[in-house]
This record gives sequence, structure tokens and C-alpha cells, in this order.
Amino acid sequence: MNVTMQSKKLLKPSIPTPNHLQKLNLSLLDQIQIPFYVGLIFHYETLSNNSHITLAKLESSLSETLTLYYHVAGRYNGTDCVIECNDQGIGYVVTTFDVELHQFLVGEESNNLDLLVGLSGFLSETEIPPLAAIQVNMFKCGGLVIGAQFNHIIGDMFTMSTFMNSWAKACRHGIKEVTHPTFGLAPLMPSAKVLNIPPPPSFEGVKFVSKRFVFNGNAITRLRKEATEEDGDDQKKKRLSRVDLVTAFLSKTLIEMDCAKKEQTKSRPSLMVHMMNLRKRTKLALENDVSGNFFTVVNAESKITVAPKITDLTESLGSARGEIISEVAKVDDAEVVSSMVLNSVREFFYEWGKGEKNVLVYTSWCRFPLYEVDFGWGIPSLVDTTAVPFGLIVLMDEGPTGDGIAVRACLSEHDMIQFQQHHQLLSYVS
Repeated sequence: MNVTMQSKKLLKPSIPTPNHLQKLNLSLLDQIQIPFYVGLIFHYETLSNNSHITLAKLESSLSETLTLYYHVAGRYNGTDCVIECNDQGIGYVVTTFDVELHQFLVGEESNNLDLLVGLSGFLSETEIPPLAAIQVNMFKCGGLVIGAQFNHIIGDMFTMSTFMNSWAKACRHGIKEVTHPTFGLAPLMPSAKVLNIPPPPSFEGVKFVSKRFVFNGNAITRLRKEATEEDGDDQKKKRLSRVDLVTAFLSKTLIEMDCAKKEQTKSRPSLMVHMMNLRKRTKLALENDVSGNFFTVVNAESKITVAPKITDLTESLGSARGEIISEVAKVDDAEVVSSMVLNSVREFFYEWGKGEKNVLVYTSWCRFPLYEVDFGWGIPSLVDTTAVPFGLIVLMDEGPTGDGIAVRACLSEHDMIQFQQHHQLLSYVS
């Protein structure tokens, strides 16, 4: 397989950012993010023959979109906790592959992910790297894959998915049809000089491996039935979400692995960590589509150390999430929300670094409109994500239709060998 880089550049906004917008203060919730890059990969297997969208249109509409999301084309100033909106641009690369897309997908998975997003070197070879990079990959069959990487400092998955849909809409209908983003978090939740939270643990020297597993709709139904039979309360199981079911099932698998690894009959207490979008959940005077990082950490502890049931774990998740939802729904003071988020992150980082609990980190992107990103040749056939430099399990919609869940698991190489061979996992995933 040969890959040819057709073009490589820093793409700037089509119109210079006005002077009064050249500094964007970051909020406290932006400040506390681990500054890694989140990858998104959109597969378009068959482009519409009557599409008027060209590579030139794809590039020009992205440049126009950056006039609205001007901070994405800027550079992060960690000293002052601001983004310098100086129009230095985002990485933009166009490549061609001399194989068909289906042939490419058969290859080594982790290497393929890197090829789709990381060929430019912009994010690793620059002293002050861009906050985002886009790679457009064309295949022999006429299929196309768009790889995107965003620094988590500039926003959460709500923000990233909104950016991608804004770009797609600008490509289809023109920039005038795109809704302007709002930046209301920093004035309400300004950054702090002292955070007083422990740093996340260092995973230097640990090799992480990423693999995708799919729980289709039938598997979710079977999993719900298993949970029902475990507990015997059919009515309670019907209320369980697919995200909680899959999270609990994966947690049960990882807890069993942890016991086996330590050659013990009992496991350590476990902490399941999930991220929860805070938009529409508080009484703060914010737009529902506010850009930036506006989510909290849900820490769900399970003290059951011997053979936890799926329902034990879903109850821990539901209880922890319900408590936060109830608390934030009453709050109209941004300082209180900031304090609540900081406390949750502080607990997460403390337990993660201490190592006494089995910390299992999840995030769910289900229901985010990633499968609505249509540049003019139809919606993507598959949306995926890339590996990260720590243990993380991402839950996504299985595809544009259906009730399944795709899991992108990033685990240490040692753990992944055991995980992908676990008999219970193999009985549910495809």
C-alpha cells in the first residue's frame, strides 16, 4: 500500500480575525483538561455521483468555518490561560491511497488509524502546535475518509461535533447558513491561578493498544436479558440504558481481569468514571449550545469485590449520576458549579494516581450528531476515533441507524491481550 501526500499546509480563516477577538479567555473547565488530542474519523464509502462538492470546496468551506470558530485557528498560551486567536491556522493535509477503502480496513487497525489522521506531523513536530488538524484521505474506489484531531482544551465532544457539522453545512449550503458559536463559559467560570488538584498519573513507558468492538442491537437485547436473569427484577432492567449496560458489562470483565492478574479471589474496589454533559442541566444563564468544555466527571464506586453482577454496577452508575443531576439542576451560581466539577475531577485524579482502586475510565459519545456530518455526498457510513495515551473506553453509536454500541477500547498492550480473548466479551461482540 502506498500513501501519497498531495498537499500539506496551515489553513487559515478566510477573513482575518478582528482585533477585539484576538484573545479568548479559557474557562476553569477548559483549564483542567488533559491537553491531549481527540481524534475523529469519518468514513464515506461511496460518494454521490451528482455531488457538486470538490476538494477545493471542502477546503474553502473549512477556511470560512474558521472565521466563526476563530479560536481553533489560534494557539494556546498556557501561561495566561488564553487562546491567542492569531490566525496561524490548523493543519490541513490531503492524501491519496492506492488501495480501496475496504482493503485498507482489513489491515492492522492501530496503524491504519494513525495513517488517517497523523501524517502531517503538525501536532508533534511544531513547538507550539495547532489546536486542530484535518486530513482528507482519498481511496482508489472513490471513497473518502476525513480524519480530524482537536486539542481537548478547546472543547468537549459536543463542541467538536458541532464544529464538524458547521463545516459540513458550510460546504453544502454556504457559511451564511451556519449558526455562530457562543463563548459564554469563561466570564462565568474564569480560570484560576491555583487549581489545587493532583496531576493525572504518568503512563510513561506504557504501550497502549486500541481496538474496536461492536455490540449490535441483538447483543444489547441479550445483555439486558442477562441482567434481568441475574437480578430477577424484569421491570428494573427495562429502564437500564444501553450505555449503562455496556459500561457495566465491560467493567465486570475488567474487574475479573484485575483479579486474575493479581491471582486473587477478590478484586480491589473499583471506580467507574464517566463524563456527563452539563448543557441544559443547570440554571446558569448560558446558551444550550455554548462552546468549550462544559461537562463533569461522574465517579461511581463499587465496593463489591467478589463477582459483581451487571446490576450491581449499573446501580452504582445510576446512583452517582442521579445525585449529580439532582444537585446541578438546582444551581444558578456558576461558582458552585465550578466547585462541584473541580471536586469530581479532584477525586478522579487522586484515585487514578493513587492506584489502590481499579479506575475504569469511560466516555459516551452516543447521541452526539456525529453521523449527521454530511458534506454533500451523504452521511458517513462509519464514525470512529483514535487511540489516546492512557486507558480509556469510548462508547459510540454503532452506525447511522440501529441501537447498537461501538466500543473503542484503549488499554495497555498486556491488558488488551486478555481483554480481546475474554470468553464473555467474545460472546457478545462482533
